[in-house]
Amino acid sequence: DLEHLKLLHESILRHQKLPGPIWKHPNANVRDIHGNLQYLNFKIHTIKQRLSIPYTIDYYTLVGLRRGCERTDVERTHLLLCLRHRPDKASHFVERCEFVDERDIDAVKDQARVSALMLYRLLQKAYTYIMTCIMEEEAEKQKQLKAIEARKEEHNVQVNPVPEQSVQVTNVSLFDTRVKSAHTESEK
Repeated sequence: DLEHLKLLHESILRHQKLPGPIWKHPNANVRDIHGNLQYLNFKIHTIKQRLSIPYTIDYYTLVGLRRGCERTDVERTHLLLCLRHRPDKASHFVERCEFVDERDIDAVKDQARVSALMLYRLLQKAYTYIMTCIMEEEAEKQKQLKAIEARKEEHNVQVNPVPEQSVQVTNVSLFDTRVKSAHTESEK
């Protein structure tokens, strides 16, 4: 741990003596400790900077799909990858392997299982991310279609604002006034 090592170096500089018996560090001096402390501070700073940069995974490349693919392609690819990289089958190859060094077979199986589980979770994340993107695109398309239909209806109403009832009422009222005027003239 770099932070712990940094604290040790700071305590050495503070007390101006190296920890432990003298025979353990015959060629070391305080200037070496100061240089090491500066190097540790630099390393810690670069690691913190690297961790502060947001790293995004390109899930499309991870899964092997192109952007803008259809939902059926995503579902088919997800099914194939899940069947191929199942965590419960990841350690079966270890039984067929022969190890040259003195490695424990159970430790290798556990490591393979953990790696497969991490890969499986990453594939699940990729699937949910891509499906969310596709569903958002579909919702946006539906919203745009509804907006276009609403504009068409609004445009149709503005182009043809002539209501039929007002025309009929106007004609009737003109007819009534003509009839009334003709009727009053005949009575006279």
